[in-house]
Amino acid sequence: PPPRNRDDGPNPDPDYPDGDPDGGGSGDGDVPKDPAEPPEDPLIALARAVHALAWSSSRTGDSALKTKVREPDTFDGSDPKKLHEFLVQCELNFQDHPCAFRSDRAKVTFTQSYLKGMALAWFKPDLLNPDNYDCPLWMDDYHEFLQELTTNFGPHDAIADAIQQLENLTMKDGSRITKYDEIARVRKPSTLTQLCELAQTIDAHYWECKAEISHTTKSASDKSQSSNSDNKTKSLSSLSSA
Repeated sequence: PPPRNRDDGPNPDPDYPDGDPDGGGSGDGDVPKDPAEPPEDPLIALARAVHALAWSSSRTGDSALKTKVREPDTFDGSDPKKLHEFLVQCELNFQDHPCAFRSDRAKVTFTQSYLKGMALAWFKPDLLNPDNYDCPLWMDDYHEFLQELTTNFGPHDAIADAIQQLENLTMKDGSRITKYDEIARVRKPSTLTQLCELAQTIDAHYWECKAEISHTTKSASDKSQSSNSDNKTKSLSSLSSA
């Protein structure tokens, strides 16, 4: 064979005259496709396009399918009775955006953003503390934050408050009370849930009875009006004959 120059590079592999067997090529550029190769099946191309579109839609998110939850009302700590409702509204927002509230710190920050007045002032010193190495537990623990918020701005004794409200129930001068005797024929429920179900059943029967009475009264009224109309017609006919 003729002598090789130093810049000629290594001999090409006779089994791979185009270069590297791994597909790197010899540096002469990509080899054009064989014009004799048949085109891609249109059905396969369509299936590939649909798959790509579905993948793109899943990547962009499902914001159109999300429910629209109302933002929480602000809580200033002046009325402890409003704390429970405020926390329920926050929890609804957490459930509506689970990916955004995976961490406790995100939940704490969101809840604090709807505090104002003395409730926000209670947490302000720790929020403005430049020493982040000595931050309180509630900053990274939502349950600790709830404990801090409830202890300082929630009802002192919810059970005692409920008992007091029941004992102080009074009727106004113009109020009326409706008594039902039907419950006396049923055994006294042993749980609050059973009592609620019994009350709902009795209430449903009551309105069914009211509907039947209304229908019966209307039918009797229609018959009475029809009878009066017939009597008037007969009277006018007799007067005309006379």
